[in-house]
Amino acid sequence: MLIRLLVILELHLKITANRGFIMELRNIFNATPNTTWQVLCDSGVGFYIPPYQREYNWDRNHINRLFEDIGHGLELLVEKKDSITFLGTLIVIDRATLPNADKSQLPNKVRLVIDGQQRLTTILLMNVCLHDEIRRRGAKFKKRDGNAFKWLHYKAIEVENRLQKTFEEDMNWGEGKYQWYPRIIRAYEDEWSRLEADAKYESPIAAFVHDYSGHIRSDNSNKQYTGTGNQSDKANSVSINYRIIRSKLRALAEGSDQDFEPLPLDKVAQDTDFQDTILKAGFSEEVCSILLNEGNEDFKQLLRLILLANFLTERVTVTVVCAYNEDYAFDMFESLNTTGEPLTAFETFKPRVVETEGLTEYENSRSKRLVEPIEVYLDKFKDAQRRHTETSRLLIPFALAETGYKLSKRHSEQRWYLRDQYDKWQAPEDKHRFLQHLSYTVIFIEDAWKKEESAFESIKFPNRSTVLMCMDLLSKLNHEISIGPLVRFYSQVQLASPDHQEAAILELEEAIKTVTAFFAFWRGIGKTTGDLATQYRELMEKGFDELGKQAFCRCPKDGKALANLTANELREALRYVLKDRVGVDSKDDWVKLSYEEPLYNRASQPLARFLLFAAMHNTDVDTGDPGLRVAGRAGFLNMLSWEKWKEDLTVEHVAPQESAGGNWPEPLYEKSDAINCLGNLTLLPKAENSSFKNRPWAEKKEMFRILSSSTSEELETHLRQAKDLGIQLGDSTENLLRDGKYFHHLSAIPNTKRWDEEFVQKRSKRLAKLAWENIAQWLGFDVE
Repeated sequence: MLIRLLVILELHLKITANRGFIMELRNIFNATPNTTWQVLCDSGVGFYIPPYQREYNWDRNHINRLFEDIGHGLELLVEKKDSITFLGTLIVIDRATLPNADKSQLPNKVRLVIDGQQRLTTILLMNVCLHDEIRRRGAKFKKRDGNAFKWLHYKAIEVENRLQKTFEEDMNWGEGKYQWYPRIIRAYEDEWSRLEADAKYESPIAAFVHDYSGHIRSDNSNKQYTGTGNQSDKANSVSINYRIIRSKLRALAEGSDQDFEPLPLDKVAQDTDFQDTILKAGFSEEVCSILLNEGNEDFKQLLRLILLANFLTERVTVTVVCAYNEDYAFDMFESLNTTGEPLTAFETFKPRVVETEGLTEYENSRSKRLVEPIEVYLDKFKDAQRRHTETSRLLIPFALAETGYKLSKRHSEQRWYLRDQYDKWQAPEDKHRFLQHLSYTVIFIEDAWKKEESAFESIKFPNRSTVLMCMDLLSKLNHEISIGPLVRFYSQVQLASPDHQEAAILELEEAIKTVTAFFAFWRGIGKTTGDLATQYRELMEKGFDELGKQAFCRCPKDGKALANLTANELREALRYVLKDRVGVDSKDDWVKLSYEEPLYNRASQPLARFLLFAAMHNTDVDTGDPGLRVAGRAGFLNMLSWEKWKEDLTVEHVAPQESAGGNWPEPLYEKSDAINCLGNLTLLPKAENSSFKNRPWAEKKEMFRILSSSTSEELETHLRQAKDLGIQLGDSTENLLRDGKYFHHLSAIPNTKRWDEEFVQKRSKRLAKLAWENIAQWLGFDVE
């Protein structure tokens, strides 16, 4: 593991050297193997769990695995005198001070725990439990006659003292029990102090240790410690796990733990090397006699606990990696971590906000109100990997909207971006605006992305139906790059005064339609989403000097931010992209580039479906050109609506994707483009779609005729005609056709005499033309 870490850091050093930085490796980190005793008692150390760390949450399975590792190491020590148990890596940062802390009240060395708090906390609980068991059991031997019993009593005191130093730090003076500090505390909830009025131990672990320190110095010290701390909540993880550990230790002492063989005390009695290794001294003949004979179970149980405690403090090791700063620490953690849950960039950023406001002021601050929606959103995702994914899905479009920056999915870069962008602002109101923009990004994603009919519930759009259709298309195509520019318009809605609310909502609606049309025209000619993302990033980061357009992000590098974006400015910019980058400046340009494009594939089926909807919108049968459609009156066939979009209409190939044994003209299959282009596609309900499958054209033609029958009488006539032609539909298919709805958008297809390559090409051009005419105005194009 350390070799791997060194390789990673060597690479990192090369990168920093190329940037003009020369750093000594020892100034970045040092890594040393330590026993748990050395870790917990190193020069009066106090461990500080930063505010971004999650709560202690180990469960019974984690504890059982830890006991297995330690118990196995102790058993192995009987056979191998070099046996140790390695518990992994502890990553820390040494800090001389803490936010808002009185330095004179801190332990000698404060270590921020970046990774390892779960193991560290559990070991501390084990030490407390061992201390409680050993001190109470050992006290019973104080007045027992015999040198062996006195030896065990004093050995118990010796181990007690060692264990006690691992969970509390003696500060030499203090008010009552406040002289002894809990070895671990958590940010926000706890504060070290020798003064009762200033000390605060409210986290489960700090409250537990502080309460136990008081218990062993009280009049009830001879009683078993219950493990609830000074809290009424007995269900927190610390209290629950303490009870699990106590039960486990007692079973190990009694030799009744079903997961472990009892420590063979008869072998231990005869193994002087083992005795020297674990106790630094040999057993007397009297002690060996007790161990080799029946009886004295209380003696044997206490000795097992003492041996376990010594093994835990002296032979259980961790590698402590002390990093130079948090960036290095988190990079190491992510590189070394294989089983833990690395923190998200937002979780490590929030403490910076709290520190800026001040710990006591944060609870009632504007920053907290702005941060809360982000926390609530991300807390929904309990799985660590999902939480990281959703954090990236939030921060990447936010960075685009905020500064036009192309943020990657790397956690380290996301941490750096949030911290640096927040810190660059000096005035509190500027920091608030940064947090506000991040908050609006979260609210937009929650309010609009992948929400279907419930999207934008709080916004009264003039044409809500069209907006819902567009948002559903963008989300189904995972067009997340569009979130960046749309968040800018959404923020303007959130910030608008009541007098300007209606205008801001209209601008957002127009922006959504603009982005949708741009996506359809760009991808409809086969351009990739990667190329499209590049265009958005240029627009957001720099703008287009050729148009005199400034950057669309909130805070561009040159500082020339647009106070309020307008949909017209967005339309101008995206029209320019289509013209300058791909040569589309008119209907003819787009039809020429799109009609042969194979739109039907898994990645773009929603786009093919949308273009068919757009092409069929307000159209009727072209009586002068059989098989084609022509523009009709407004409102004649409203396909560009949520109500129509949510109907069960899927994309169907007219000529099937496979030639089906010569039932279709072979030239259609010489190139897959002809089969998958717009001209060979239509919209069918899912059930009918599966029934059509690979039927020959003569049968499909009649089925289309039946589905586009406008009256029941016409439908029955067409059914009889199909049977007269010898078409075998089957009862289920016939019932499906009879019970189906009227689909006017299919009414032109049965007029086609021959479905061949020439007609498919002709129909593809017509559909592309109609689609342009129905959505080009969304981008401000002339439809003609």
